[in-house]
Amino acid sequence: MGDDAFLTGRRVLDLADEQAVLCGRILADMGADVITVEPPGGDSNRRIGPFWHDQPHPERSLWWFAYAAGKRSVTLDLESRDGRAIFTRLVQSSDFVIESFPPGYMDGLGLGYADLERINSRVVLVSVSPFGQRGPHASYQGSDLVGLAMGGLMYTQGDADRSPLAFTAPQAGLHGGAEAVAGAMFAHVHRERTGHGQHVDVSVQEAVTWTLMNTTVYWDLNQVNIGRDGAVKIRPSGTTARLHWPCKDGFVTFGGTAEWGGMSRWMRDEGIDDKILDRDWESMDRFAFSQEDVDALEELARGFLAARTAQELYDGAVKWRFMLYPIFTTADLSRYRQLQERDFFVEIEHDELGERLTYPGPFLRTSEASPRIRGRAPLIGEHNRQVYQGDLGLTLDEMRVLKANGVI
Repeated sequence: MGDDAFLTGRRVLDLADEQAVLCGRILADMGADVITVEPPGGDSNRRIGPFWHDQPHPERSLWWFAYAAGKRSVTLDLESRDGRAIFTRLVQSSDFVIESFPPGYMDGLGLGYADLERINSRVVLVSVSPFGQRGPHASYQGSDLVGLAMGGLMYTQGDADRSPLAFTAPQAGLHGGAEAVAGAMFAHVHRERTGHGQHVDVSVQEAVTWTLMNTTVYWDLNQVNIGRDGAVKIRPSGTTARLHWPCKDGFVTFGGTAEWGGMSRWMRDEGIDDKILDRDWESMDRFAFSQEDVDALEELARGFLAARTAQELYDGAVKWRFMLYPIFTTADLSRYRQLQERDFFVEIEHDELGERLTYPGPFLRTSEASPRIRGRAPLIGEHNRQVYQGDLGLTLDEMRVLKANGVI
């Protein structure tokens, strides 16, 4: 593929921490020149594990590898007068600025939206924070755990008889970063039409809440609140039915009276004889099952599923026309034929490691300009000379002075 991409020729200044780091990564995949502006000691994202070969180091963070791929890096102390002067020069030729500082921090530096707009009226400032730029909680701090909890998602995760659970990997900020991309693109279209940028305000809490669209309307539809069901599901009738099942080599998801018609036909074909399988599955009310019926069916299913591999069960579900699907591990995903046939996984050269690492590929494909990873994550300040000397015209002596003073 050539350089024809959605955002070719657009420049992004990325100041975001883990709350919004995904935003810049997606914009880079879409063809933008994303410059991550790091403090002289390196971005905080570099301290997030796991690490390459379990060696904690700012140039070995796999989190950084994943979410800074395709970006360039400059170092800059925004709290210094010289640093702010350099940043304003960069803003003059930039299209987007992404930041995730506490609300008011950028204004305090003289780099808020009103300030940036005076420098470049076309610039789009994307601000991502735990609770948004205004409101009673705007000044509150928030971690990934806070975002999942106060966004409402944690309440639905885990077993009914235990406390809510968070995911093992950070998620809330990734939702914030993805919504930030959507907001940035809306503002970009507006700018293309009017010539004016704007300030995009993203709340991580609100972004997480948007993942609950099925939960928030469930009461209106079924008069049941979705809670923590774990491996089972509580149905509007009050019965509980298992959804996630162990099989011979892992786990599958299967459940619901709507699926028992196909499963029953398969069981009958395999010689299983039980009168509970003799139902008019097509016409019966799927919520009319008693708990006794569900328990009897699940007792039959337990041994049937446990004796077969996930692939055998999936093939059977396709043949007998009912819904069942494997629960993939990351290893399963890497071997999945569908993703391989679509060339989803790509290898990126890490010359600093002497290795080629495998990455998930584009999140979408188009007929004209599909996103793609444009290179490995940058080293700390790797592109200082390209940007400061090549773009801004600073001399080598000026660069040395700035470095000696801790500005870059």
